[in-house]
Amino acid sequence: PAAGGRQLVALRVIDSGPGIGPEHVAGIWGSFNQGDEAMARKFGGTGLGLTIAKQLAVAHGGDIDVESELGVGTTFSLRL
Repeated sequence: PAAGGRQLVALRVIDSGPGIGPEHVAGIWGSFNQGDEAMARKFGGTGLGLTIAKQLAVAHGGDIDVESELGVGTTFSLRL
């Protein structure tokens, strides 16, 4: 149990994709941000998914963190 007797749920999403460069990690939570332009062209999207996910997690008393290494992959950790 978390503080106040609340139950804690943790979820990890791990991929073996290209990873996110350290210079881009802090910016991934911003609206319309997709890391570098080459990745945005290759994978498409609007750059809103992580922004919305982070806002929803925080609104429900949780958070999302990221760990990434170029050429190895990325892990997103959600706690609610």
